Amino acid sequence: IRSLKITVKTVSNGEKFRPKVIVAVEDIDKNALTDVEITLRWEMTKRNGTVKDDTTVATTKGNKGKAKKFKFPKVSVDGTLDLRFESMEKDGYQYNEDYNKKNGQSNSECRFFSPECLFITIGPDGPVYTR
Repeated sequence: IRSLKITVKTVSNGEKFRPKVIVAVEDIDKNALTDVEITLRWEMTKRNGTVKDDTTVATTKGNKGKAKKFKFPKVSVDGTLDLRFESMEKDGYQYNEDYNKKNGQSNSECRFFSPECLFITIGPDGPVYTR
């Protein structure tokens, strides 16, 4: 993973937020990769206590390895969306988490979706990286 950007937009008159995750992928020589199928698993708890989990799959496209946007359902501002990596596939390549970009947080820096940083919890104020 060359880059992973998370944004949160407040919607529904401030009662909900919608997370968006943008992922870009490159090979070990830092060349952008296209046609990479990325699967992320997410889980959220609704206000009534119901837990919903699902996967979302997207493929990077274009000749310049453009980043892929993942959109998720609206989440109540008193809830969170937990995100974890499920798979990344491209013919002729093997995924290696050791090359994932670090999250850049000085208090808990780790590589995205590595054993030290398995989950990303997204709340109305943005992401928190957890084991």
